[in-house]
Amino acid sequence: MSNLESGQYQKAVLHAQNNSSKRKNNSPQYYDALSKWLHWIMAVIIIYTIIAGYGMLFVMDMPQLFHVLSTLNMSFATIAAVLLVIRWLWSFFRQSPELPNTISSTQKSIAKLAHSVIYLVMFVVFVSGFLMLEHDYLFFWLFTIPTPISNAEVNGFFFMVHRIGCATLTTLVALHVTAALKHHLVSKNNVLKSMTLNTSKSSL
Repeated sequence: MSNLESGQYQKAVLHAQNNSSKRKNNSPQYYDALSKWLHWIMAVIIIYTIIAGYGMLFVMDMPQLFHVLSTLNMSFATIAAVLLVIRWLWSFFRQSPELPNTISSTQKSIAKLAHSVIYLVMFVVFVSGFLMLEHDYLFFWLFTIPTPISNAEVNGFFFMVHRIGCATLTTLVALHVTAALKHHLVSKNNVLKSMTLNTSKSSL
């Protein structure tokens, strides 16, 4: 390689490094307010529906209570399904904070993959929960939402998919919470703080 070509190559490498450095410097420290609210509202709903969903197994001999829990579960899940679509679409427009440099590139890739899997599993849970219903359901006792399929075999299949999806989502949520607490309490970095509801530090 000639001296001229070597010099041009070094300039190109430096230019790429400078651009990468600028992108990192321009990266916000915190998520925007909309992302934070979507995250925490969905977190509360999902944790509630998981607890209530498994709790319903213990009140099947109490029809009135079971009906109340079922109506609340389906109503909150309907809201969460809409928020999931909004959150997914917004992820293409927002600017996300960079993970700390103390985290290896392999761990960063695993974290991105884990988030994508959580999105996918949430989608499967919501869709299967809707398709497993044989009858229409009430949305907070305000109006009725019709179900598209009323076939015992098809509904039964989606019921099994829903049960597996809920178990998987429960495991992923537990791992997600554990990882967030590990970042905050052990690694003492900014990962958890970047998603806390402090609007004064939100990137708008």
